[in-house]
Amino acid sequence: MTEKHQRHATTSDVSRWALAAGLSVSAVAGAQDNEYRNKRTKAFYWKLRDPSTPPNMSSVILDSEETGHASLMLKCTGNGHMYFYFTSPLKLIPEGDPLPLNQTVANLYRVTVPLGQEAFTPKLSLVGYLPVRTNALAFDARSTTRIFNALFDTCVVKVRIAGRPGAPQRHLNVPFAFVPVGFSEAGDAVDNGDAG
Repeated sequence: MTEKHQRHATTSDVSRWALAAGLSVSAVAGAQDNEYRNKRTKAFYWKLRDPSTPPNMSSVILDSEETGHASLMLKCTGNGHMYFYFTSPLKLIPEGDPLPLNQTVANLYRVTVPLGQEAFTPKLSLVGYLPVRTNALAFDARSTTRIFNALFDTCVVKVRIAGRPGAPQRHLNVPFAFVPVGFSEAGDAVDNGDAG
């Protein structure tokens, strides 16, 4: 087995309920927070570790090829798990109580990710709690694993966001392309969230 394939994520590497963990990079007091951009790529990362304890709360961000500042963010949760979420300059989530919002977020948008000959639809959830990030959609553990492995294998990942009735962006129907150049290097720089 090659080194590249040994470092692939498995579903056990990511946590479906990672959103309950500390999501804000400001949540780790006294942490060393450094942002680095990989030159000539759309990838950058925040290296965030508490100097006195082991949690890895780092993030890898991959900007889309399209204008508008949409991004895929790989968030490490400090316990060896990670998850992807999609961010947009648009308001995707209405204001409101996070508990009912988290139950209805899947009814607001349909997200489709084609990979090779097939496409899958990530299960969606909120990012953050108080406050909820109204410009972000979190993907489930299985989808995170598939996206991570595709990017690590240098595949372009396309994410289509389609609004549904009741969504703040109900007329949205846009594909975003994420080119993997620089992704694996950024992941290595944050120890791939200590997943293993």
